[in-house]
Amino acid sequence: MIIYLGLLFGCLGVYWTYVKLSSYNNKLIPKIPKKFNINNFRVCFKELSKWLIYAGEYSNDVGGVSKFNYGPIVVYVVSNPEDASTVLTRCTSKSFVYDLIKPYVGSQLIASDYPVWKRNRRLLDLAFKQNILNSYVAMFNKRADALGVDMSKEINKEVDFTHLLSRYLLGTACYTTLGVNVNDQNVSIDSYLKSVDKLIKIMLNRFVQPWLLLDFVFKFSELKKEQDVALEIVQNFSEEVIRKKKTQFAQNNDHPGDIDEGNVESLLDILMKNRNEDEISDRNMREIVDNVILAAYDSNVYMMIYILVCIGSYPDVQKKVYDEVISVTGQTDRDITHEDLPKLVYLEAVVKEAIRLYPAGPIVGRVTTFDTQLKDYILPAGCQVIIHLGAINRNKEHWGQDADDFRPERWFDSMPTHPAAYSSFSPGRRSCIGKSYSIMLLKTMTSKIIKKFYISSDDTKLDFEFGLFLKPIAGHHIKLELR
Repeated sequence: MIIYLGLLFGCLGVYWTYVKLSSYNNKLIPKIPKKFNINNFRVCFKELSKWLIYAGEYSNDVGGVSKFNYGPIVVYVVSNPEDASTVLTRCTSKSFVYDLIKPYVGSQLIASDYPVWKRNRRLLDLAFKQNILNSYVAMFNKRADALGVDMSKEINKEVDFTHLLSRYLLGTACYTTLGVNVNDQNVSIDSYLKSVDKLIKIMLNRFVQPWLLLDFVFKFSELKKEQDVALEIVQNFSEEVIRKKKTQFAQNNDHPGDIDEGNVESLLDILMKNRNEDEISDRNMREIVDNVILAAYDSNVYMMIYILVCIGSYPDVQKKVYDEVISVTGQTDRDITHEDLPKLVYLEAVVKEAIRLYPAGPIVGRVTTFDTQLKDYILPAGCQVIIHLGAINRNKEHWGQDADDFRPERWFDSMPTHPAAYSSFSPGRRSCIGKSYSIMLLKTMTSKIIKKFYISSDDTKLDFEFGLFLKPIAGHHIKLELR
């Protein structure tokens, strides 16, 4: 009995010492100075973006871990790849902020619990196999050609192509996700785009006005009424298409779908053929579709803009890209094939470098489900953590002193050794399943654009606002000249 009591008190002593050391250790984490006041409840999204960039820079300067207060909540910022990899691998629960977007995306992917995400990820893996992605390249070409026609109407002047790119990339996302041409639907593309933008802004407004985080307060607000209207537009679109596809699926089990570009299966086709209806209902399937459409078009719009701005800002880079595309495809206006894409190695370096500097989704949020040992600190269980992907991508300890410079050549001669140092598609267990899809899409569209136009831009004038994605609000205009 005495031995057991001794062991018990010994364990309690060790635990008490661990708690005391953890608490002391935690107090040593540097606190981000209040250069920007994000708790004044009137912060604009541009100011939030400036604070976000500053927080990442500060975290890098102090070793890759820092903290700040969001009201009474302590939030930790991680910006070194080693600790980010630890948190993203071991802590799979999402931050409370993701609850704000659940009315739009539901609880199946982006904002889901880990077990639900894991089940759905296994199903989605079937839709992102390389042979499926290769079959989409024909549509990428078709959409890029149509985009080029509309772009050619705006030559010899500085233009913001965000809306035009949004329309075309939404159409591409709907083809690959739903297997339909959005032009065939009785739903306005512009209305859909505006509704998605409205939902994201409502989410951010709730974040900067914390009383609206309380559902019983939010439901009486004007924002709730606006959210309901936007949700009806977005959800009616995907539900209508799913109903149509289910009818087709019942009529033709061999090849459901109405795709006219050959025997290509959309994500929805694959979901309907492989889902277990007891586990994944029609509503669940609609939420998965909404998640994938959001990721497949909204993030790619901003990545495409940053790529074009970077190419237009560096004439020597543009010449190398153009020469490489011509060497692979020739002077003719033929389509890019999936066999061509791996040969465009310099273009891929340009694409990766642009989205290294300007990742569409610069942060992800996690909750520690247990005490988490980092290199120099211990994060306590139950705390909120921001993994600053944008700052990881510019961490000078891993990328060198020129980490803030656009230099595609670094991808051939000075790559960081840590796999999480390049975090644009998020490392860890819940990494982005659409990485290969995006790279293939962006390379195909950029190849088509660079072959037709000479691009001029100035990346030093870029300015941003932060919503769900890092959105350019200045400096993203480009000038096109026909070649």
